[in-house]
Amino acid sequence: MRRFVLLCLLVVGPTNFVFAETPEVLFDEYAKHIQKEEYSQIPRLFAAESRENIKKVIDKALKAEIKRGRSRLQDTLVGKRIKSREIKSIPVDTYIENLIADLLSSTQSQGFSFDRYKLLGRVDESDELAHVVIRAFIKGEKEGFDNVQIYSFHRTKDGWGMMTPEILKQMLLLIESGSQR
Repeated sequence: MRRFVLLCLLVVGPTNFVFAETPEVLFDEYAKHIQKEEYSQIPRLFAAESRENIKKVIDKALKAEIKRGRSRLQDTLVGKRIKSREIKSIPVDTYIENLIADLLSSTQSQGFSFDRYKLLGRVDESDELAHVVIRAFIKGEKEGFDNVQIYSFHRTKDGWGMMTPEILKQMLLLIESGSQR
């Protein structure tokens, strides 16, 4: 479970997008923000379609939670209880920042943190889609571990944007399935 939560960390306004010349440069920026716990800088690295999907899934889950009179997701991703009519005005950045902050806090309480990564390679699936393969090194209080991860990037006329990391997609599926219960 600890590894799952830690992997989630290496994942989380439209005018604040950061576009990079290469996927490798964008991933490097992402990793630096994770390491420095600069959560507010991470959402702007995501491609527009990823941001839209995250917003759609979490908005729907929040509506379902409010309808049931619960507040766990609201507390975690918004920081307070809200009314259904407020959901539309919540920026996706808020969701991503708070989700990553909650995950980081959880893993740090278990003694783990992201240490560094090594770029293993890049695969260009097309002119607009590329994948970066990295080995992430995680340090622990006694010992750490490492694993290989793949991150995908989409190119637009403005440059490269990060697609939703696989582990974050899994988390969104859990949020979505929880909202249907």
